[in-house]
Amino acid sequence: MVQLKQVSLRLKSIKNIQKITKTMKMVSASKFTKAERELQAARPFGYGPRKFYESSQLVKGAVDKKTSDKDAKEPPPPEQVKDKPDEKDAKTLKRLYIAVTSDRGNTNILVVN
Repeated sequence: MVQLKQVSLRLKSIKNIQKITKTMKMVSASKFTKAERELQAARPFGYGPRKFYESSQLVKGAVDKKTSDKDAKEPPPPEQVKDKPDEKDAKTLKRLYIAVTSDRGNTNILVVN
């Protein structure tokens, strides 16, 4: 009789654990979909700076080249451009660079998230 009671208690606890696990899976799935939505919304903000650095002619080639898993060593830094072809006369060509940052320092919610 004691064994039957222990088995029934064990089955009950297993069912409760299964319910908790199922709930945890549902919560993590909803958090994952939320993170995917936020990533899709933020993706254009990542393309802008990348495009800016690639088109600024400060470096040749892509800014962030991905290496395969076979290459364990770090890739060399991009080659610096010595002469800029569009600058024939430095006095006639003017450029304006605008850096956009937050002014709250490390206490800002943007830095934390």
